[in-house]
Amino acid sequence: MWLKLTGIIFILISGSGTGWAIAHRYIYRVNYLQELYMAVNLINTEIVYNQTVLSEALKKTSGQVEKPVSDLFETASKHLNDEKDILFASLWSDILKESTLCSNDRKIMLEWGKNLGKSQINEQEKNNKLTMEKLANAKKRAERTADKKVKLARYSGVLISFMIIILCC
Repeated sequence: MWLKLTGIIFILISGSGTGWAIAHRYIYRVNYLQELYMAVNLINTEIVYNQTVLSEALKKTSGQVEKPVSDLFETASKHLNDEKDILFASLWSDILKESTLCSNDRKIMLEWGKNLGKSQINEQEKNNKLTMEKLANAKKRAERTADKKVKLARYSGVLISFMIIILCC
């Protein structure tokens, strides 16, 4: 009797936990996009208004945003300081390959990195604004997806657990 009850509790906890873990992925993407938006906005401010060097702007930005976005910008800043002859676009591409961004978000950030530091300040500002607009749109889409799928994933985990319990008992 106690063994059966313990098994039921474990099945229920594991199924619910799986549902919550899946739901967390949707919420995580929305937060990640928000932090990227804020980081690009901070970089824009540093470059356009303060006329800060890119490596310093990346370093300052990494201190003002949350992880894992701060890690991306901190890594880029360190590599730019260590390797003076490296192009930011190739460095940024390598950094993004190791990130947890989904492919669509990675494309937005790759495009941003290709154009950063290659033109006049007003052109860089336009690039930053365009990237922020793309990130805002991606965040809206991610929020709509999360609104639909977070509850579904959580409830599905619980319901599948109950289904397994009913079938096994």
